[in-house]
Amino acid sequence: MINRLRKKEEYLKTVRRKVPPFWMSTFFDGYHKKYFEEFFDNSRGAQSLVVSDHMIYYLVEDIDYFARLTFDVLSRDLSELERVRKILDTREEKMMMALNESLESFIENLQSFVPALMIGFTMENILFDEMRNELSNKLQEKDVDLILDKLNTPLEDNFYRKAELDLAKNGVTSEHLKEYAWIKTRYGVLNPYTLDDAQSRLDEIDVNEFLEEYESQKKETKKVVRDAKKMLNEKSNLVDLMQFLVFYRTHRTEALNKAIYYAMPLLEKVAREKGLSYEEITHSTNREVLEDNIPDSEILRERINKYSIIADEKGVHVFHGDDNKKIVDFFKEEVEDVSEIKGSLACKGFMKGRVKIVLSASDFEKFQEGDILVAPMTTPDYVPIMKQAAAFVTDEGGITCHAAIVSREMKKPCIIGTKIATQVLKDGDLVEVDANEGKVRILKKAQNE
Repeated sequence: MINRLRKKEEYLKTVRRKVPPFWMSTFFDGYHKKYFEEFFDNSRGAQSLVVSDHMIYYLVEDIDYFARLTFDVLSRDLSELERVRKILDTREEKMMMALNESLESFIENLQSFVPALMIGFTMENILFDEMRNELSNKLQEKDVDLILDKLNTPLEDNFYRKAELDLAKNGVTSEHLKEYAWIKTRYGVLNPYTLDDAQSRLDEIDVNEFLEEYESQKKETKKVVRDAKKMLNEKSNLVDLMQFLVFYRTHRTEALNKAIYYAMPLLEKVAREKGLSYEEITHSTNREVLEDNIPDSEILRERINKYSIIADEKGVHVFHGDDNKKIVDFFKEEVEDVSEIKGSLACKGFMKGRVKIVLSASDFEKFQEGDILVAPMTTPDYVPIMKQAAAFVTDEGGITCHAAIVSREMKKPCIIGTKIATQVLKDGDLVEVDANEGKVRILKKAQNE
């Protein structure tokens, strides 16, 4: 098993996601080169990924390859970006239409959409460096930062923003609940969006203020986009690419979660036919299910408890028990006792407050007004507590991640990509978030430490 792992330094630690083996194996199969060929001539697929303790590790060479490839193609001219976007939109539409067909058909169409995961984030650093270099030739640094911050707000609304807008304009309706029934469910782990949820979200919105800010922000972003394109002249397509990336980074995962939510009955039906629970079947791989080679219940229970995944040219394999522990130990990082954590600044500012570690929605209830939100990453369902937070600190994320975008919309200090914040900090720690310098300083440890 360990022989299938490469050297530790060949892996890039990316994001923590509780994605059951059925869907993770489907995602990896979607990284096959055949699904990339329509986007990029002679493209290869991803070679490997590993999931350990829900952390997803890609090969550095895979990320570097797709970062360079996607940027080189999509930055060539606007027509290339439009071509790729059209393919993505078509595949997303086919994925949703396949919900009316068999599970096998849906899985094939979902795999066809999976390249969106690579296209949607790998080129981020290259694009931002290029944008900064071009703007720096024409503006002072503080003006460059200001324009880049404003361009980081997408003109195109993601699903969560559309849901908020619908609530503000129409209130809680049966149509709203039906349209966004899926919005809290992630990767097939059911979390229903209820009438109470919708009403609670509406209660948090000052409708008139929300609508005024919405229109004002649209006008401001349109102006910045127009001015930046005029300034960059022959390289104006970089602005279009940046707007696409900021929008699509969130949209691609929302589209997958929406599709998987509506595919759950297909999988539940197969589970019933095979005498399994829904949780058991999602802890089988897609091929184990489709090829009727599902492990016995004892193994499935082990996987439900803890598992790791290695996916490569030999296939997708799920490990439990001692094998899982060996993989976890392989990637384990020793975190030193530190008084200061460094990351990348997403929105400037300075704030002091008490830490609350939020690993999932189950931690929301402990969050209070003025707390410092510390999380592996944020997703749209975090927005209610983000409104209460004084500042955000995340382990993960780039300049177009959800936390970065929301922090700029809310004008709250935000530091992203610390890698270790959730490991070092504890609930109740008094910290100083210096998002001007990208540093979190621990002023006083919680007494229960």
